[in-house]
Amino acid sequence: MTPSSLVLAFALGCTGRAPLPEVPVTTRTTPEVDGLRAELQVDGPLEQRLAAPDDADLVLLHGAEEDGSLDSCGCQHRPRGGVARQAAYRDAVQARDPDLPVLLLNAGGWLSGETDIDGRTRPDVPQRNAWMVRGLALLAPTALNVGTSELRALPDLPAGLPALPLVSAHLHAGAPIEVPVVDRLVVEAGDLTVGITGIAASGPAWMAPEGWTVEDPEAAARRVLAELQDQADVVVLMADALPEVARELAEDGLADVVIDAWHHRSFSAPFRVGDAVWVRAHHGTMRIGELRAVVADGRVVRAVERSIDLDESMPERPDIADVADRARQELRRLERLTFGSSRR
Repeated sequence: MTPSSLVLAFALGCTGRAPLPEVPVTTRTTPEVDGLRAELQVDGPLEQRLAAPDDADLVLLHGAEEDGSLDSCGCQHRPRGGVARQAAYRDAVQARDPDLPVLLLNAGGWLSGETDIDGRTRPDVPQRNAWMVRGLALLAPTALNVGTSELRALPDLPAGLPALPLVSAHLHAGAPIEVPVVDRLVVEAGDLTVGITGIAASGPAWMAPEGWTVEDPEAAARRVLAELQDQADVVVLMADALPEVARELAEDGLADVVIDAWHHRSFSAPFRVGDAVWVRAHHGTMRIGELRAVVADGRVVRAVERSIDLDESMPERPDIADVADRARQELRRLERLTFGSSRR
């Protein structure tokens, strides 16, 4: 269709004399290599972005690095992301095939540790993180990877909301600490048992909050992953800013899936490290990753990694959208009091 005919079609549609053309779905795919391929969906309504029926045994939705924000990225062109859109997409995937197990994982960086130029925590950051925790409790992800930055920034959970599923192979609390961080989660997912753990670049041990100890991430993960081999059919390792450590663990056959968070912003195909499937979480979860895996004999034999843009055309789950709106208003008010104006 030429530009002029497209304009004419639009004009006729507005007057009711002809229907608007269907919105094209822009899809990019990669060739299958080692049983793995990728697919990018950036246009069209939600229904057209959902996967066609396939033989997947397990779906792993994943993201990372929201930096304490329930909102979209705030970009001037096609703002993407938002926890309410994550929830709506997860719910739609599950509704399309209710018998298919769908797990939602966050590989790290989901709270803000932003500081002022003098190194002190900015006054608005605790409020940002408090709202983020409230939204995540409503989202009910399967697992959240934790580093020392999350521990330092973690606010108290509001009364009446469930505890967050916090996991870390290498962060350990002393007796007085009540924050429920576990070294692994073992989840029943349909006919499969899925074991999940995480590691994160945590800095020197003295940066851990009082009462916490920081074990070497590789040594801790090696122990936990080895034990998960006997506890689960599929073992997932989330790695926040530790790709080399994760690679060594995967090469040693200790993980079936690695979710790598490290400021990834481009579309990329999954690949194998040893037998493990390696995927990259999109920064800020502006695109939600959707790994649709076929599992046989405790191994992911085939998988497609779908990357779905969470842009403004995607729906939001109302309860989380309401929390995000209240957070936005409160943070704008706090910014005006602190800085004299609202920056967003």
